[in-house]
Amino acid sequence: MTLTIPGINFSSVRDAGSCVIYSFAFPPGSEGEALDFILNHLVPNSEISVSDPANSDCSLEVRRTSNGLELKRGCHGAFGTWRAATIQEAMSWLLPGAVAASSTARPGFGGSIVFYKVAVRS
Repeated sequence: MTLTIPGINFSSVRDAGSCVIYSFAFPPGSEGEALDFILNHLVPNSEISVSDPANSDCSLEVRRTSNGLELKRGCHGAFGTWRAATIQEAMSWLLPGAVAASSTARPGFGGSIVFYKVAVRS
């Protein structure tokens, strides 16, 4: 599976069996545009996540299901509850992490997109 997003360079692609994970860096100064493109093109059973700038043990996550977008905070050892979101809410949720990642993450990292091979979510 090849993934192309304008302005995004993928640093790694990993097939984890049930899913394929793409890691990437946000283009500094264009995080909002990149997120807008990603959120508008997520397919069902896919997720985007960025580090939570308020807690480095957590991530801010948005997924697309057949019913629309959902968001949650995921932390090591504890999983948040998915809740429905508009595209504007999803953008506001992810943008602080994307902006922080573009200046603090090591080169090539800061966000990830996960595509599940089997529809495991509703």
